[in-house]
Amino acid sequence: MINYLEKILEKRKETIFLYSLSLFLLIILYVSIYPSLSKESRVYIKLIKSLPPVLLNSFGISNLFNFTLLNFLSTEYLSLFLLVILLFFTISYASSQISAEIENKTIGIILSLPISRIKIYLSKYLVGVIGIIIVTIFSVLTIIPVAFIANIKVSSEDVYLISIVVLLFSLSSLSIGFFVSSLFSHKGTSNIVSAVLFILMYVINIISSVNVHLKSIRYISIFYYYNISDILKYNYINNLSIKVFLAVFIFFSILGMFIFYKRDIEL
Repeated sequence: MINYLEKILEKRKETIFLYSLSLFLLIILYVSIYPSLSKESRVYIKLIKSLPPVLLNSFGISNLFNFTLLNFLSTEYLSLFLLVILLFFTISYASSQISAEIENKTIGIILSLPISRIKIYLSKYLVGVIGIIIVTIFSVLTIIPVAFIANIKVSSEDVYLISIVVLLFSLSSLSIGFFVSSLFSHKGTSNIVSAVLFILMYVINIISSVNVHLKSIRYISIFYYYNISDILKYNYINNLSIKVFLAVFIFFSILGMFIFYKRDIEL
């Protein structure tokens, strides 16, 4: 299993590196433009306040009015842009590991290896987890040293808490992606179904945040539990968010592995 895991990691290390480097450079860009924007923070905040409530909620701008670096990053980077990148990373990786292997008929070679289907699934999954951890480090935790070099005050504790939420969200999306990928034999179908599922949950979260009568449906969307603004306001992660992310992570991981183990695959 270890040898197979290393082979997958070897094939994916370039992709992981490019994602990590791109997000790290993006952090450098945002941190570099923050000082000039902070000088004009009143104008910036006034512009933000003029936006419709739907946009404020969709971009996580509820806590921008105290114009710190983390609040700025929450609006411009952490609340939507980073999520899109992470979802693209997890969905594309998951579909390439099962659906694409079946579609390309390479799954037969893999299943002929002297390791069980469960170990094959776990190897593929663990490489995804390793990739997520590395990407999270470069996409969130590097805020601390970059801000330090730029001589900008930032709460290290808040950054650590944000990185935990980002990690848990990414693990949840990876699990869902693997579950969907284990159901289909075509990479395109797997990608589309996963994308539609996440878009639907995102829309549900937005609608429930602006419509009081639909407020209760927000709990079925994992985006509801990814609330960076709460961390910046209260300096802690809601226990419910941790429990839900862990539950989704464990449930869909096991379910996807069970389906892959039991399904009849055409070789």
